[in-house]
Amino acid sequence: MKLLNQYRQRTVPGYHEVSGWVLGNNTITANRSAPWRKGEFFGKELTAANSSVPVWQSISVAAHGERLRL
Repeated sequence: MKLLNQYRQRTVPGYHEVSGWVLGNNTITANRSAPWRKGEFFGKELTAANSSVPVWQSISVAAHGERLRL
């Protein structure tokens, strides 16, 4: 007998996407590495080892000379 509306398997990517915007002349880092940039917008895929269990991961985003809006 097959039960309805129940997950049998779930696939979760091994990363989390962080994005936002910052003035074009300011340096920005996400977990101490440079993200991709397109003008004022930035983004970074941060890896997470979540293949067997859920994980809690701290994320640090820093921009010199600006207040971030994530």
